[in-house]
Amino acid sequence: MFEHIIHSWVGYELVKVLLKYGLNPSIRSDLEEWSPDLNELFVYFGEKTRDPLKKPNDQINILFERTEHCSYFGKYGLGKKTRFEKMANTIIPLVILTWLRQLQEHFFLKTDHSKQADWSDLGRYISQPANKQVNKGMNHVHLTSVTKVVHRMKSFHDIEPKKKGKGANKVVRSLLEWADMILCRDNNYVDEIVAQSLQKQGDTNSRKKYSMQQKNYSKQAVRGEAKQDDEIEEFTPDTMKRKSKEELLTDVGNFMIAEVAKLSKPKKRNIESTNRVNRAVACLVQYVNKVENKAFKSIKEMKDHMAESAKNRQATDLGESSSESSGEGSESEDDD
Repeated sequence: MFEHIIHSWVGYELVKVLLKYGLNPSIRSDLEEWSPDLNELFVYFGEKTRDPLKKPNDQINILFERTEHCSYFGKYGLGKKTRFEKMANTIIPLVILTWLRQLQEHFFLKTDHSKQADWSDLGRYISQPANKQVNKGMNHVHLTSVTKVVHRMKSFHDIEPKKKGKGANKVVRSLLEWADMILCRDNNYVDEIVAQSLQKQGDTNSRKKYSMQQKNYSKQAVRGEAKQDDEIEEFTPDTMKRKSKEELLTDVGNFMIAEVAKLSKPKKRNIESTNRVNRAVACLVQYVNKVENKAFKSIKEMKDHMAESAKNRQATDLGESSSESSGEGSESEDDD
């Protein structure tokens, strides 16, 4: 029941976003000041002719591969990277995806006793207390805060995202407010209602700059499940330019090991094909040995070494990124 109520609330806010900004809105000129990551993302997808060299691969991967989505997300037109990038108009869907992402960055790590985990002024959803069971409807839904005071939901106003209190300035709970910080529309009437909306929200200048975190919240990725993509992706050198040389060689190593294994399985082996693959593998390993001044004896040894080096590099980069973020100013979790 609560899930249906939240869906209805988000749908209600989405309708208000569409009424306010239309189907093809523009991007705020000051977006980069608040979030360079989002600015890069929205500017790229806002272009009719998109330059692949400016493609924000890191942000796209975060939204589709490192963010938790419902099980049927992949069935939608915007549910896969390859389909999303071919869509003519992605701005409104992108507002929704980025809003969901920043919600996860805030709420997934909050403990049950954190006041910042409260969704509304009445708290967050709680399973129906046995002594408050009723027959049907919203009477089933109860909200509670860390004070353990239980409130029965009486109207949709009870789940309006809270605007003040613990952690209110650290996350944007409202889809409409999130859209207000990203979109604009050349219309005096819209300008007026946006100004009124922002005034009700309070001083948005006090909100910290937003940058997308690299943390993986996708349960599927955590479980190591294979992606069930039903489309052939387009790979070019440009799509790989952000990868380190260790990551590139790891991918090549994985491919070659898999191909060698396939050739070894048939009862009647194709000797010619096997010899060509083995020769290519030996040449690659020896090339890496010469360029990197190594002494790898096999493709597996090379691949394992490169995978470990790539892993260490990512850990180092993540640590440096975290140090920079923490250096902006530390606050206790429950600070206003």
